[in-house]
Amino acid sequence: MLASTLLTAFGLGAICWLMFTLAVYALPFWIGLSAALWLHADDHGLLVAIIGGLAAGGVVAALGEVVFARVRSVPLRLAIGLVYAIPAGLAGFHMTRGVAALTGARETASLILAGLGALVIGAAAWARIAGWSGAEGIAEIAEGDGRPATGEGDGLRTLRSRGNVRWRDRAVRKGRRPRLR
Repeated sequence: MLASTLLTAFGLGAICWLMFTLAVYALPFWIGLSAALWLHADDHGLLVAIIGGLAAGGVVAALGEVVFARVRSVPLRLAIGLVYAIPAGLAGFHMTRGVAALTGARETASLILAGLGALVIGAAAWARIAGWSGAEGIAEIAEGDGRPATGEGDGLRTLRSRGNVRWRDRAVRKGRRPRLR
């Protein structure tokens, strides 16, 4: 009885992780699946269809990250991020709505949950296309060391400058309360 409960919980967690990952990578997954189905429909064989679909999806995912990192124009970065985040948000909306419907939630509650799911998954897709490293970036911002959060010269900038952190550290060592600038 305990083993079946643990396996059920593990299975549901694995399915939720898979759905979240597929929703975040909605655009590369869709392009890869479309390429695989097209190759299979043109009688190129199952192995070629699988390899071609994986290659197409991988190229789209990698190309998005590389282009997003290389482009300096803010409107272009916004457009590239939206191209990846909007399909992910739509997939997250429908995934969350389906899970909420399975639980028997009312219409209003399922729409609210689906909207929140769309926002969370769209934001996760934006963060992944931007190349943010998650916990490392958050830790560097909290430390305020002045470096970009990704460790590269083109990533998310920290909120405090290096000089402001040094001034604050000196004030704390001397026993004074640091001022906010």
